[in-house]
Parts: sequence; structure tokens; C-alpha cells
Amino acid sequence: MVPGEPPIAGTVIRYAFLWSDESREGLESARKDRPAVLVIARKPTDGSCIVVPITHREPEGRTVGL
Repeated sequence: MVPGEPPIAGTVIRYAFLWSDESREGLESARKDRPAVLVIARKPTDGSCIVVPITHREPEGRTVGL
């Protein structure tokens, strides 16, 4: 993504995604940046969007993968 440009769905970015197990451990920010994909660009005027982490691991428990 280019700063100032609207987000485009499908763009792969690096993002400090906080996994649920990290949150349960009490962390408030991710240990490292990870690859993520922009799924929905909701309001291009303000740059908000929904990101989903990219991982090689299968979801565990009731977690759903895309």
C-alpha cells in the first residue's frame, strides 16, 4: 500500500496481527509483523479496512479459516 492511497482488497501487507493466544497471554501488541491480506476496503476515504492474517497453520478448535 502506498500511504495516502485508498486500500485495495487483495493487497498483501505486513501487519502486527495479535493472535488470540498472544492476547490470552496478556500481550497487548503482536510479537512481530506478519503477512496479512486486505479483505474488505470499507471506507476508502478514511483508509479503514479489514485485514486477515496469512498463516501456514490450520485453524484450531472453533476458529474458522478462509
